[in-house]
Amino acid sequence: MPLLSFGQEKERAIINEGNAYYEQGNYDSAQTKYDKVATLNASSVASKFNSGDVYYQKGEYDKALEQFNAAVSLTANKELKAKAYHNMGNSYLKTEKYKEAVGAYKNALRNNPSDIDTRYNLAYAQRKLKEQQDQQNDENKDDQNQDNKDQNKQDQDQKNEEGKGDNDKQNKQEGDNKDEKGKENQGDGDNKEDGDKGENEKGEGDKKDEEKEGEKGKQPGQEDERKPGEESNSANQSGEGDPNQQIEGQISRQDALRLLEAIENEEDKVQEKVKAYKLKQSDNKAPQKIEKDW
Repeated sequence: MPLLSFGQEKERAIINEGNAYYEQGNYDSAQTKYDKVATLNASSVASKFNSGDVYYQKGEYDKALEQFNAAVSLTANKELKAKAYHNMGNSYLKTEKYKEAVGAYKNALRNNPSDIDTRYNLAYAQRKLKEQQDQQNDENKDDQNQDNKDQNKQDQDQKNEEGKGDNDKQNKQEGDNKDEKGKENQGDGDNKEDGDKGENEKGEGDKKDEEKEGEKGKQPGQEDERKPGEESNSANQSGEGDPNQQIEGQISRQDALRLLEAIENEEDKVQEKVKAYKLKQSDNKAPQKIEKDW
């Protein structure tokens, strides 16, 4: 309830008009009356206190606190101080400023220790303050835990990134080694292929040389074998008298035998040469490479 006006009669009448509006819930009209009294008397405790009640009902708690605090500073009456501190405590409760509310209720009890309503409100404010502090502590723990989780996640991500970088580096190194090894194997394969090709070319060349040597050794023997035979038959067919007698234009039998013997000796030498070459060629021939297909 707003305080009853006191002081001069004019101020009292205006305060009463304002209180009537207040009781009706017409807070704007009540505020107009209280402001009018404050204009007439800036030290009016009733106008400050009652203006605080209007702002409280309108939900303008900061303005209400200003008016209640002004009333406290303008009066030495402990009862009025106690009521102003009590209403200040209520305004702090509305804004969940429980610590300030506890202080305001304690000031009210210092001025009026027997006020039961103030004691009740003090206990309520203290309980709400503890709940608020516990909640803040829990939130701080949650925030700390979340910060720790974030930090751990960040550290783990960093480790994973570093590990990934090491793995990539290792994989790249292994890949480079494989590429280098592949190049070496390819080089060995090329060299081996060149070696096989060289052996093949050498074998073909030796084969051609062998054929040439065979032809060279064969032609003289064949020609010489025909001539003596023909001459001998001719001599036997047309010869009369002494078989050893030399016919004009023909060689003697002894010379023919000596010539045949010489030719046979030469042919044996040629054949031995051909056989030795073949043996040598067989020794030097590279073994045939067999691919395993099973």
